[in-house]
Amino acid sequence: MPADPTEILAQYYAAVSTQDAWIGELLAALDEAGLADDTLVVVTSDQGHMNGQHGLVGKANATLPQNLYDDSLRVPLIMRWPGRLPAGVETEILVDHLDLFATVLDAAGVELDEPTRQRISSPGRSLLLPFDGAALDWRRHRFAEYGNARMAADRRFKLVRRYPPLDPQFGDELYDLKADPRESTNLIDDPGYQMQRLELGEVLDAHFAEHEDPARSGTRIMEQPSCNGREPWARLAERLNLSSPE
Repeated sequence: MPADPTEILAQYYAAVSTQDAWIGELLAALDEAGLADDTLVVVTSDQGHMNGQHGLVGKANATLPQNLYDDSLRVPLIMRWPGRLPAGVETEILVDHLDLFATVLDAAGVELDEPTRQRISSPGRSLLLPFDGAALDWRRHRFAEYGNARMAADRRFKLVRRYPPLDPQFGDELYDLKADPRESTNLIDDPGYQMQRLELGEVLDAHFAEHEDPARSGTRIMEQPSCNGREPWARLAERLNLSSPE
């Protein structure tokens, strides 16, 4: 990875341009084959990427502990289905990758049975619903979890919590995304924002209490199996001489 920010952005823009060209080829092929009206195409990515934002290059594991900046969390999401979705329409609703599996099932006409719904306990909803014309009560908050860090945000404020055993060294975070969209000022200890901190904390706790798998909880990260041994929490645990997951 080059150190020059100009080179980093040049590579990033080149990658975006390449993807744009190949997606265009794919869509054209569907049109030529007469399959476009019967095909849902979804363009998204697994995470965002910092290209100098916050003085960082990379994603959430660019820092120790891992960060939950919007530059890491927010991703593009474009859907194309001429037979079902109106072209050129943008929506401001808060969507999540958890909605994608529900969207694909909906598009395929597959309905999960109740035992399966209970087992996966997912908040995901079909993204086709907002375009069906019916009034819809959509979610007011977005959530994220990476290792032992969790986030809850509404359209104005964002709370990041970190959990033991790494929590004592690194505090929580609260940002006013309207006044401070670059997330540069942590308001977690500001007396003027304690109501927002408490409200988002309750929302976060309720969400994970309903949907998390207790055996795989990020709050017990040191008990979880390691993917590659170099996760941010594993590296941080090593630095702090704590036991890391096997």
